[in-house]
Amino acid sequence: MYVFTYSTNAFLLKIVDFRYLGDTIRPKRKRYIPIVLSKKEVNKIFKHLEYPYDLLTKLLYGCGLRLNEGITLRVHNFNFDEGILTVRGKGEKTRTVPLPDSIMADLKSHLERVKNLHESDLKNYYNGVFLPNALDKKYRNAAKEFVWQWFFPAKELTYAPATKEQKRYHLHDVFSIFENRPSNSAGLRGFAPFNCRRKVINRINGSLGGLIT
Repeated sequence: MYVFTYSTNAFLLKIVDFRYLGDTIRPKRKRYIPIVLSKKEVNKIFKHLEYPYDLLTKLLYGCGLRLNEGITLRVHNFNFDEGILTVRGKGEKTRTVPLPDSIMADLKSHLERVKNLHESDLKNYYNGVFLPNALDKKYRNAAKEFVWQWFFPAKELTYAPATKEQKRYHLHDVFSIFENRPSNSAGLRGFAPFNCRRKVINRINGSLGGLIT
């Protein structure tokens, strides 16, 4: 009995008569078994994250967002009156998800901080945020409008050499929230940083209300 991979089979079919090889079998693919953190372990990690990374992480898990979807959220994506978050994901596809009630107050408080930062920027020769699809050229003042500001702005302004302007980007050092320090402090050594979302979000209620006690 012989075992061949798919690519090997495709090649050998051209040059070998398999009737002389007897029975052949294809290798079985290993079934992926997700590693799931318990509710208690998730809460431990949340408690060891600092602001604003704790809020960002809770929003990721509470709404089921990808990391890039979370850090690129803008003010206009949030509808607090309806409790809805509009997310632009892969392929420029848009979807809406409910905002977790558990962090609604924290999100509104964070929005006030973003507003204060924006007002401070405008007083210090601020040129606005980076906009997609050259919208800043089509709408001259859009980059400075509050609705277009990042919901999780970077701590420092970024100098754009092409335009010689000071602009603000979204958080770019977010991978530090998944370093071993928070997980080790929570007693979860060996916690793989890039598998964080997969481990936590799977089969833990799906809403943040069930994640936080």
